[in-house]
Amino acid sequence: MNNKSYNVIDLFCGCGGLSLGFEKVGFNVLLGIDVWEDALVTYRHNHKNSDTLCGDLSTLTPEEVADKINHERVDVIIGGPPCQGFSVAGKRIVEDKRNELYKSFVRMVAHFKPKTFVLENVPNILSLGEGIIRDAIVKDFSDLGYKVVYKVLLTSDFGMPQNRKCV
Repeated sequence: MNNKSYNVIDLFCGCGGLSLGFEKVGFNVLLGIDVWEDALVTYRHNHKNSDTLCGDLSTLTPEEVADKINHERVDVIIGGPPCQGFSVAGKRIVEDKRNELYKSFVRMVAHFKPKTFVLENVPNILSLGEGIIRDAIVKDFSDLGYKVVYKVLLTSDFGMPQNRKCV
């Protein structure tokens, strides 16, 4: 099975950098979803064969997403929920409502049951509140039957022109 036969949806897609990487190695990116229409303008420019959906993932239902992709099979879900609540550039408040947006990602994984998923975020997601957020994320996906592996990566090790760490 080659990568072209794997269908991907990109949650919290922004301008589409993560899905562009998947597309460049042959994955079929069906859809990018973000709440920011200006980012989706860039996403559409970079992803000519993908559709977009402007909406708030905390309120969008999996059924609405399935309708948007004509109920095609979803093999991989990728995305980067907002990280302002976890970032050292932010206030790092455990109760920040944005910290709960990963649950929208979990809800989509629970519905579509992809073969795998990639959730990208800032390294501090691992340590905030002595790991309470990390543990909740691992538990939520483990409860769905997924083996969860997390690791801090340095983007420059993967050909990116910046020394940015991500999980």
